[in-house]
Amino acid sequence: QADRYIKTKEELIRYVGTTFKDFPRDTKYVIRKLERPTIEKPKPPADMNDAGEVVMWKEELKEMVLRKRVLRENISKLYSIIWGQCSKTMTAELKSYEEFEKIEDEEDTIELLKLIEKVSYNV
Repeated sequence: QADRYIKTKEELIRYVGTTFKDFPRDTKYVIRKLERPTIEKPKPPADMNDAGEVVMWKEELKEMVLRKRVLRENISKLYSIIWGQCSKTMTAELKSYEEFEKIEDEEDTIELLKLIEKVSYNV
């Protein structure tokens, strides 16, 4: 099952890269690293009187907010995709773990992937 887990993660990364329109790199990071990427808040310009710099900074702030929102949405979509790809055997195994109820209630994609990894490697 470990080989299958690795192959499935690779396929998920490929799928996200070709079908998720906005900021797919952030979602692929979640799959690779099993954690959310850090989306840094842009630093304000040194000279707040420089109108051009202020406009650019405000645009960067808007993009940061958009990236965070899109990442939340993409992670949510990913949960359904992953769960839909699990075999009946895998879903039964996942449901047997105590932590699964919380994962399911919160639709926690990262914890779902971690639990699938745990099952796949018999940890």
